[in-house]
Amino acid sequence: MNNWNRGFKLTPESMKMLSERNLEVVFDIYYEESDDEE
Repeated sequence: MNNWNRGFKLTPESMKMLSERNLEVVFDIYYEESDDEE
């Protein structure tokens, strides 16, 4: 993964609201390099 980085954050307020509602968060992060990018 040359020079590829994406980030995000969950604020404490968002995490509190998720927890109060008994919700889960799933992160499905993947990267597939094509032959053209080598």
